[in-house]
Amino acid sequence: METTFGLPILLQKILLSCGILAALLYAGTDILAGLLKTGYRFDTQSAGVLSAIGSSTRPLVLPLNITAGALMIVFAVGVWFSVGHNWALRVMACLLAGNALLSILAVAFFPWRLGEAASSPANRLNVMFMAPAVILFVLALGFGAVGNQNWLRWFSIGVLVLFLVGFILGMLAGKLAPGRNPGSSVGVQERTMIYSEMLWMALQAILLLQV
Repeated sequence: METTFGLPILLQKILLSCGILAALLYAGTDILAGLLKTGYRFDTQSAGVLSAIGSSTRPLVLPLNITAGALMIVFAVGVWFSVGHNWALRVMACLLAGNALLSILAVAFFPWRLGEAASSPANRLNVMFMAPAVILFVLALGFGAVGNQNWLRWFSIGVLVLFLVGFILGMLAGKLAPGRNPGSSVGVQERTMIYSEMLWMALQAILLLQV
């Protein structure tokens, strides 16, 4: 059986395909749960509300998000064995696995709790896991830009620029309209990041499958 870096090529392709499945499952879960939750607003409410303690959609979202995270870790393993000595993409794979692991821990063991202040101990724990998870994914984008020698490099840079512009605009909006509800556009901000991340991961998987 033909192998590359110790793994059969067919197995590598199966592992890489998990990146596409993870992206579709994560995005699909968010859309489905948002549609099922009565009164939910995609533009003004956080995606984390759908998996929070006290949310009617948690029983649906929790197992699907854990599955998506597990698929993402499997994808990261596939990347590690598929990119040879491309150190940047191997670092990217480690960062993606770290992001998925922290996200699973957050949603399963330290979920957001509806009705409690953001400064409550339980919700602080959620932030302590989710904040570094986001940072790891941003770093993965950066190493993806370094490791890819094609159009995906520019797409990775574009997503990073999109994040930066969104962060700056959010900061400016808070300064220019200090009376504005800071969470009024959190749904748009989060989903711009989440869906662009998932698209990027799916594209990375598709590109590696073609090699």
